[in-house]
Amino acid sequence: MRSSAFFKWLTFLSVLLTVVILSISTFEIFAGIKPISFGSLFFFITLSIVVFYLGNAAASHKNKNRLTQLIMILVFFKLFSCLLIIVIYDRLFHPSSDFYVLPFFLIYIVFTVFEVMMLSKANKMLDQPK
Repeated sequence: MRSSAFFKWLTFLSVLLTVVILSISTFEIFAGIKPISFGSLFFFITLSIVVFYLGNAAASHKNKNRLTQLIMILVFFKLFSCLLIIVIYDRLFHPSSDFYVLPFFLIYIVFTVFEVMMLSKANKMLDQPK
């Protein structure tokens, strides 16, 4: 994936998720979601940028397994980070309901799909002759 296409998609998804966060935060049941939602949005935007550059570097590396290694590390890092974010938020903010998890996982799913698309395109670079 070219960097211009990547940043266009990243901007589109970020704006879309910001609108969704602001829209659902107007409902009383989701009143306290802004801190975790915008914090996780920032985290996943940053992670996507890092993964984009690492994925492109891994795809063009002479070791063909480098991209697979990156994907495995990314899966474990994201799982650990997501658990850590939720636990820290729960301990610091003591939310009155558990509905803050829904927007968090929506953001997680959207960015996971985005990263899979991005890494799939990087993987296709492996098949192209140099």
